[in-house]
Amino acid sequence: MMAAAKTEGKRWKLVCSAEFVDGRIVTRVAPQQVGPDSPLYSVGGTSSFCQFKLDVLPGLGILESDPGPETTAYGMLADFLNILEVV
Repeated sequence: MMAAAKTEGKRWKLVCSAEFVDGRIVTRVAPQQVGPDSPLYSVGGTSSFCQFKLDVLPGLGILESDPGPETTAYGMLADFLNILEVV
């Protein structure tokens, strides 16, 4: 599958998505083929990309280039603190 995607000029990426559908939040995490027209195509290594679909800016994106362990640790700490606020 990887070789076939490369032959077609595409790449496999792990894509996480969330969107409102009929008043509910629908989430998904799955491998997906992306082509050179996708902003995910050039994201490599441990980098991540987050794209927002807004009414005025339908393609606003944020790229985090090669985050280190500190970034991951901060994210986990923030998640734990947010969980404690809810409980």
